[in-house]
Amino acid sequence: MKTPTITAKIPADAWETLVKLVPQYAAYAVPDRRRGFKKAPAVSIAPSDFLVQTTSETLTAYADSVENPTADAMRRRNLSFKSAHPVTVAEARKIFAKACPHGYNAFESKVLRAIPADRMLYLAREGSPAVYVLGPEMKEGTQDKALADEFDFYADGYTKEYGENRFTIAGPVTRVWWD
Repeated sequence: MKTPTITAKIPADAWETLVKLVPQYAAYAVPDRRRGFKKAPAVSIAPSDFLVQTTSETLTAYADSVENPTADAMRRRNLSFKSAHPVTVAEARKIFAKACPHGYNAFESKVLRAIPADRMLYLAREGSPAVYVLGPEMKEGTQDKALADEFDFYADGYTKEYGENRFTIAGPVTRVWWD
């Protein structure tokens, strides 16, 4: 099987956070000071290393979720976002702690503790924070512990459309959304 390759353009202000989460990626960066980006050349990475891509996508989607966001952050944000790859609950907590350092309405990264640690999550933003938890239905009471506004289990998978964008998650999945 061929190892996947990605090329990422990561906003300079997100790069420092990204390297703190995944230090081994610091070696891949090539600065492009004119455009304010760090360019990561095409690198072969194992599927378990898609954390860098998910982190970058999430930081961009939530670029406006910091105190006093810049005009550039407001342009970069993505209110209809789903990560390309799932991450562990622990990784999701770290990513959301950086993406939403002061929380986002009722959401704080610590509420993800309510989700079983052995699950994988797709990170999302549907106006407000959301995650898609892979696997069987979770125990009763998880929604209350997670302080979630919406908590819907789909035994046969889930499809969502945002205008021209469409994504599908196969198999059992729980959509969790906070306002």
